[in-house]
Amino acid sequence: MLRSRHVMRQLQLPLQRAYSTGSNPSDGKDPEDLHPIRRTFRLLGNDMLKIKEFFVPTAEKYKDVPKPIATQSKFKFGGDKGLDDEFQTHCDVLIVGGGGIGSSIAFWLKEKARNGLNVVVVEKDEKYTRSATRVSLGALTQQFSLPENIQMSLFGAEFLRNAPEHFGTDIPIQYTPHGQLVLAGEADADMLKQTSQLQNELGARNELLTAERLASRFPWLNTKDVALGCLGLEREGWFDPWALLTNYRRGALGYGGHFVHGEVVDFVFQNQDQEQRSSAHPNTGLIFTAAFSFNLFSSGDGKDAEETPETKLVNTIKRSIICIQNEQYDKAEQMLHLSLRMAQDLQSSHGITYVYDIMANLAMEREQFKKAEKLFVDVMKRLMSDGHTEDSPKILHISSKIAHMSQLQGELEKSFQGFTWTLQRLAKLVKEMPKDNDILELYGLTKNWFGQLLMKQGKYTEAKNLFKEALEILVEVYGTLNDASVTILNNISVAYVNLENYTEAKETLLHALSIAKELKDATQEGVIQANLGLVYLREGLLKEAEKFCKLAWKLGKSHKNADAIEQAEYCLNEIKSSINR
Repeated sequence: MLRSRHVMRQLQLPLQRAYSTGSNPSDGKDPEDLHPIRRTFRLLGNDMLKIKEFFVPTAEKYKDVPKPIATQSKFKFGGDKGLDDEFQTHCDVLIVGGGGIGSSIAFWLKEKARNGLNVVVVEKDEKYTRSATRVSLGALTQQFSLPENIQMSLFGAEFLRNAPEHFGTDIPIQYTPHGQLVLAGEADADMLKQTSQLQNELGARNELLTAERLASRFPWLNTKDVALGCLGLEREGWFDPWALLTNYRRGALGYGGHFVHGEVVDFVFQNQDQEQRSSAHPNTGLIFTAAFSFNLFSSGDGKDAEETPETKLVNTIKRSIICIQNEQYDKAEQMLHLSLRMAQDLQSSHGITYVYDIMANLAMEREQFKKAEKLFVDVMKRLMSDGHTEDSPKILHISSKIAHMSQLQGELEKSFQGFTWTLQRLAKLVKEMPKDNDILELYGLTKNWFGQLLMKQGKYTEAKNLFKEALEILVEVYGTLNDASVTILNNISVAYVNLENYTEAKETLLHALSIAKELKDATQEGVIQANLGLVYLREGLLKEAEKFCKLAWKLGKSHKNADAIEQAEYCLNEIKSSINR
């Protein structure tokens, strides 16, 4: 039979989930969302655009704002903790790490936005004893192969030459112009020529020197095996990186930035309606909240943070989740029991509920369904005692899981009633909050699970339709490239096979296979290959069937994937039986 895989998604309470916002209205998903760095820049850019006069503050508004000078800074590098004012509980931009890059970002954001942007920098090494900026050579060059790097370095040269206009003269950066020399052997000479041409075209002047000219100009240089050199003629040199860091930090503080001595230990991202966000924090683009009721930052160094009971609890929970992800279930169980005792000692109601929820999901993952159901019921009781109603997404999420476990245990009537009840309430929530990705995701996954129940009941057409509805919803949430789409497409193909529509089954599986390959998901790819083999076998195409089943077996072996191997071996055995008949 074709394997129909179920999704054990753990849509936990908010500690470990983060959702991105924004989409392309033309196709439902911006392709740049597939790249985390591009997505970060796009989201940050969208948030910045919401702040009036961010990049070009009006001269009238800021004509009396003085330029930052050394005496404006309350931070002293001689041992002061660097807290320029009280701890910031909200910010527009949080910068983790206050070295050269972090302090530079803070300076330029505040220089452009002034009071229109609340910027917080968190640095755990207050004396910068391990900072890469402090021990760097402080060299400036434009000899790069990427236009962006060349242009940034050209900007840096102009900035360093005019540093007193930005920082004053109290701490000189000591910029010393001096050309830098890059050497290449015979194999890399052509590349050096190309990069030299690009650099000159962008305004970074340099000169190519043959080995003979290098020996003449630099007689102390060993030119053996050197074919070509490139010497910067201007806008290159040396500077004091420690002085530059000091000035960046003082400048950012002078413009109203905030520096916190501490360490970022976790992020929790919270979706909020735009209206709610606007009323609560009119200028807040990025909202950071703490896990449970604990602080986002630990004060002092990492050693002190480990001694905090709250931090111990958070770290123990995080380690238990990592163990679950690594399938170290017994170790995860032990750590969760330890976490539960810690949460009880702290009298953290939220922490206790969260640990119970992870325990329930772990039991579900281990197919300990009775235990999981009991734990989920306990979580529901705790949530409802905290004010959650039957229509709360968290309650409905647990209800969906209990209905799914009932289906897996063969309690089909109980499962049917559970899914019907949950989907009715989810449909209402979707109408009320059609843009809430959390609710949409739960709605899609519940439809998928309900479809699996209908498959067991032999209602293949209804199941297929539910799978398609689930797929449409989850593509809206995740985009096309996601593992949930692969799973649901596989389920749709199983429905088609039971309806003896092999053409649609193959097309659906090939679509799923293309996504799995693009995601590099060998686990699902192997199962789909084997299922394709079984579909071809149903059509009597033994060679094609054997081809896909062998591919699935090889893939399963190479990635040590038991599901793929099992399904491939089943497929191959079916082929042998068919030949022998």
